[in-house]
Amino acid sequence: MKRLAGIMMLLAAGSAAASGNTDTSVRTGPAMAAQVAFWTAEYTGADLASAQAACAAPEVPEVSQRNLDIRSVGRAINQWERCHAGYMQQLTATPAQARIPAEVLASMSDQQREQALRHVEGVQARIVEESRTNASAAMARHDAWLLRTVAYVSHENASIAASKLPVLRNQLTARYEARSEREEQREARRRKGY
Repeated sequence: MKRLAGIMMLLAAGSAAASGNTDTSVRTGPAMAAQVAFWTAEYTGADLASAQAACAAPEVPEVSQRNLDIRSVGRAINQWERCHAGYMQQLTATPAQARIPAEVLASMSDQQREQALRHVEGVQARIVEESRTNASAAMARHDAWLLRTVAYVSHENASIAASKLPVLRNQLTARYEARSEREEQREARRRKGY
């Protein structure tokens, strides 16, 4: 019985196409009509958003003070940048038509196909723009972290150098004085005839 119903649907679809009838529900049935409706008006790009979630920007501290933390945050930022660049490349390189299943595209009328492509292109453009905006905000946070971290490291290095300067000066003075004493002793021995 199911086989007979399937054959009847195929015959009906074939005769509808042959007669020029482009009504999707006649050509394809209610399941395909639901798919056509989805791609022409209801598609939200959830599949694209889930792929973007895999490239979530790392949280960065206000400033990193230890070399280990600086390297760790730097690696996380670099990894995110590579992931995001790959995501954006894939997103912009894939045409809207490739996102719609071929069997759904084949079952659409020309008008439905144009509507679906416009809708999917609009969703894709919105997601690209949101991704760029989010990436810009993430890069601004990363740049601020980098500036604060570099300022902290520079200040600490200068403080360490400044605190070592008196010690180094004292060491150099002591060496100079010791060398001067040795030279005076040699000069004194030379005068005495030693």
